[in-house]
Amino acid sequence: MAYTNEQIDDIKNRILESLEQVIDPELGIDIVNLGLIYEIRFNGENGETQIDMTLTTMGCPHIRPYRFMIFVKTMNFLAKFILHLIIVLYNGRVQL
Repeated sequence: MAYTNEQIDDIKNRILESLEQVIDPELGIDIVNLGLIYEIRFNGENGETQIDMTLTTMGCPHIRPYRFMIFVKTMNFLAKFILHLIIVLYNGRVQL
């Protein structure tokens, strides 16, 4: 099924709203308002979603709970998502 641009925008908004329900367990703030979500890409041809995000700190132990919470919050309307973890180092380099 191919999606229209309007449908893709609606799905991206639903994803963003769902991600606002994923709360950082230590800070009590959602991962969107913490600025941890960099980009959401939805493929209108195959329904695949890619989410680029970072963590609050380099050694943050919450990547597994985040991944699980994102899955739970979006499983009703996403067929497949890929979570890209982006770490920005102090020297300005990006490590994936």
